[in-house]
Formats: sequence, structure tokens, C-alpha cells
Amino acid sequence: MAASAALPMTVDAKGRTRFELLTIQAIDPRQRFHYQYDYKWRPGRRSGATTSPFIYSLPYLEESHPVLQGPLGTFSHQAGSGYENAIDFSMPIGSRVCAIRDGTVVAFWQGSDIGGSDPTNRPYANYLVLAHEDGTFAEYVHLKKNGVMVKLGEKIHMHDAIALSGNTGYSSEPHLHVCVFRNLDGTNRTTIPIQFATKSGEIESLREGQVY
Repeated sequence: MAASAALPMTVDAKGRTRFELLTIQAIDPRQRFHYQYDYKWRPGRRSGATTSPFIYSLPYLEESHPVLQGPLGTFSHQAGSGYENAIDFSMPIGSRVCAIRDGTVVAFWQGSDIGGSDPTNRPYANYLVLAHEDGTFAEYVHLKKNGVMVKLGEKIHMHDAIALSGNTGYSSEPHLHVCVFRNLDGTNRTTIPIQFATKSGEIESLREGQVY
């Protein structure tokens, strides 16, 4: 068989629900032929800013929460993990999660009630992804089952309530995982260091073990 594009290939769907990736043909139709394929995908795109001068809001309003794991945390934010610049906020199950920036809802999954510190639980994390105007994306992970409060395509403003926190997926305790990212391909991505406006009025890079 011969493909019309070099393989492996990476394609951005750009919101399309149906489109042609490539065509395949038998090199010699007189010969027997067969084909098989495999694919990987991620929410998000490969375009977008590589740094973020934007100042983000904390993902909650009146209350305060400790940072359970910060950038390059040893539990799951190590170099090469795809979560290097993520922030984990310790918070009780059912806490209201708010958008850290204006965006559009582009993906979510909320059907899981499985969670724990075994890495095999990683695929069972409920999540929500928002697209930002600079081409970056924010993910909110470990949400409560059926805890998403918004719809696909909905325009969201900073501070809007978007979900309820949980303990699903690869999670050592109830918490909210937040990070901003851009994709590299269907498997890999890079996360972007971000700063938050904290309740003290300071602009800060959040640190593990501190309460904000």
C-alpha cells in the first residue's frame, strides 16, 4: 500500500468534525494487499504562545487552598511528564472550580468515579479544557463525576464557575490540577509557566506548600 502523505503525520482538527487525513492505494492492484492504522490524539493545538505574559486568576473565589504540588513536583510533574508547570491545589471534593482566564470550552469528560495513587488510574481523570485567545489551552483535571457545569462551545469569562473538584484519575488525595499548555503532536505537549494574581495583591509564581 502507498499513502498520499508521509507517515507518521500530525494534523490539527481545528474544530472540524469530519475531514480527510490521507488516501491509501494498492501499489500493485494485482497483488494481495492489506492495511492497518493506529492513532493518538490530545485536546488542543500545536499553535499558540510559548510564553504567557497574562496574569491568571486563582481557580476559586473567596476561600484559600494550599498548593499540593507545584512545577516540577516529584509526584507527577517531573521533567518529561507533560505536566512540568502544572499546579495542584488541595481542595475538598465538590469545591467550585472557576476559570483562571477567559476562554471557550473545547473538551471535557466527566464520566469517571475512579481515582487513587496507582498510576493505572491516570486514564480515569475527569477533565475540562478551555481554549484561550492566544492559542494556548488550560486544563482542569481530577473533577468530580458529572461535575462539569458548562457546555461545549460555551464562552467563559475569568472567575466563572465551570466545574466541581474531585479525586478522579491518578490522584493521591482530593485536589484540582491546573496547567496551561500547547501541543507538540498527538502524544507530547509543552506546559507554560504562568503567574497568578493572589489574594495578597501580589503577582506570584505559586510555590508548593504555600496557601493562596
